[in-house]
Amino acid sequence: MSDKVPKAVEAKLSGYSGKYVLVVFLDGRDAFIDFSCPTHSDFLVELRDWKRKQWPALKRSQVRLFIKDPTAIKELHLHD
Repeated sequence: MSDKVPKAVEAKLSGYSGKYVLVVFLDGRDAFIDFSCPTHSDFLVELRDWKRKQWPALKRSQVRLFIKDPTAIKELHLHD
């Protein structure tokens, strides 16, 4: 996997005003904003629930996760 943020993820987030955002980059071509939150603490709660409900189905796919916070876009690596 590359450390570089894919252009599809950057394009999806360009101009997006959400402070904390989870982006799913699926099959190396499609980027989807799954959820956004106004605060870091809200984001952590949503991420915990998302991981419990959504991650089991997605982890079998070729998927990369990215987080946008107020300062950067970072890749997220989840572990079971």
